[in-house]
Formats: sequence, C-alpha cells, structure tokens
Amino acid sequence: MPVVFGPVLRSEGGYGYQSFAPDGGMNQGVAYRRIEDAIYAQRVERSTDDVACRTMEEFVACLDRLRTLPA
Repeated sequence: MPVVFGPVLRSEGGYGYQSFAPDGGMNQGVAYRRIEDAIYAQRVERSTDDVACRTMEEFVACLDRLRTLPA
C-alpha cells in the first residue's frame, strides 16, 4: 500500500508535513526551519507508489478513501 503524504505546512517549530502508512499509521515527521528543507525531505522520503497531497483537503480525502478500502 502506498504512503500518503500531506502538504508542507507552517507549524510552531517551523515547517513540516504528516504522512500516513496503512501498516504504520500517522507520522508527524520533524520540523524544519526552512520550507525548502521540508519540501526536499518530503520529496526524498517518497517512492514512486506514494501519494503526495498538495492541500489538507486532498490529504483528508485520501485518508478517507484508504479507510473505506477492504482489508
């Protein structure tokens, strides 16, 4: 199953993103001081089968679709 990556967002500690793997659950990731560093880290972590969401709405919709798939 592919990992779903949320968009890079600003948070208290800087910039970061969340990811969700069906076998590992939600992962908060780490905070980066620069947005470019967060984008680069997300790009490096992804594989060709993974899904990268550009907005939170898209991320939530992907998570909802994953929940409705049969196990």
